[in-house]
Amino acid sequence: MADSNVAQGMFGFQQLMDDYYQSDPKDDAGKLQKRTFQADMIQQAMISQQTEQRAAKAQEYEMAGMKQAMDLDIRNQEQLSKTQFDLGTQSKAQDFDLQTRFATDDSQREMDRMTLASNLQNNQTKLEGDENRLSLGEQGRQERETMGATAVEQRKNIDAQGSVDISKIGATGVEQRAGIAAQGQANMGEIDRQGAVDVAKIGVTGTEERKTVGAKGTEQRKGIEAQGAVDVTKIGKQGDVDINKIGAQGSVDIDKIGATGEQERETMGEATRQTAKDRANQRQYSQELAAR
Repeated sequence: MADSNVAQGMFGFQQLMDDYYQSDPKDDAGKLQKRTFQADMIQQAMISQQTEQRAAKAQEYEMAGMKQAMDLDIRNQEQLSKTQFDLGTQSKAQDFDLQTRFATDDSQREMDRMTLASNLQNNQTKLEGDENRLSLGEQGRQERETMGATAVEQRKNIDAQGSVDISKIGATGVEQRAGIAAQGQANMGEIDRQGAVDVAKIGVTGTEERKTVGAKGTEQRKGIEAQGAVDVTKIGKQGDVDINKIGAQGSVDIDKIGATGEQERETMGEATRQTAKDRANQRQYSQELAAR
């Protein structure tokens, strides 16, 4: 609107155009000049239209070229990405195959190493088991022999001690009986002598007193003899009881020693069997571990 006003107010462009278009020259120069303007105007309009068409066509071609270039570039990028993806996938697949092969080979090497170690351990365990069984067998045999010899020696000692104790008791009983008998004889002799002295002393006192003293001496002798016999019997019975106790205690000790030796032999045999069982379980576990 502002340009139109400027054109009409300042230059009078519309009036000039109207005046020029409405003019009708009669002379040849005026006609030529107007025809020249008309031809130039038509030429300029044709040039302008052709220029616009060429520009539009060029722009259309440029847009098509740009689209094609973009399409090619996109295709190239897609192909490049696909190629990179394929190459990356192949590289990763190859890396995975190599790592898998390495892991498989390493696992096989580790399995071979563990199998070798297990075989060595099994052989070592077997050798140790054989050595231990031999050692335990020899030790058990030696201990049984030692225990047997000890039991025999103990029985001999007990029998000897019992015999000595029995002999001592018997000798003691005999000595005590002899001592008591001698003491009784001595007492009786002393009583007799004392009775004789008393009789001599009281001979002057009369026949009754002599009878009384004689009866008293006789009664005393009878009491002493009876007491001596009782003491001898007691000592003999006590000796028999002590002999029986010693014999019974010797039998009990011998039985205890035999039972203890048998129990120890059974305990050692059980320990040997348990050790053999533990070795067998260990070998079975090692074989199962190697089989895995």
